[in-house]
Amino acid sequence: MAKWDILFGFILAGLGATMIIVARGFPAIIGLSVGPSLFPILIGAGMTVIGCILAFNAWRTRPQAATGSDMPETASDPFFTWNLALISALILAFLAMVDVTGFSIACFAIIFALLRVYHRGRLMRDLILTVVSVLAIFIIFSTVFRVSLPVGPVELLIFKVIG
Repeated sequence: MAKWDILFGFILAGLGATMIIVARGFPAIIGLSVGPSLFPILIGAGMTVIGCILAFNAWRTRPQAATGSDMPETASDPFFTWNLALISALILAFLAMVDVTGFSIACFAIIFALLRVYHRGRLMRDLILTVVSVLAIFIIFSTVFRVSLPVGPVELLIFKVIG
């Protein structure tokens, strides 16, 4: 398992570094010290640090080959595999949907799917929590941080109501 942790650590660190490099190319917003690149850079830095820690800890605590105490390479945690597959699929779905449906609908679909899979609460509670979360995220990013989010029918309705 240590070999897989080392590999996943390097992959995570590489993806984080790539996210930082790409986000540094985002255009700055005139008059603001914080631009749209702030959060991707912070997330990329976190991914890089966590990936390095994961790889280092796995390398440091790896069993010695002579003892034969290493777990077989075929052993894996099904819960970890399921989570990794689900989150990856939802991120890809969000990226595929966001330009077509707009931020709010894509964000609603992803948050609601996560709540239904992991929370398994009452349907109405999950719907309300999802709507409140999406509205809060939209308002914070569009008004406080002035990030231009992909526009869809819900955003157009919100802009009409707000004025």
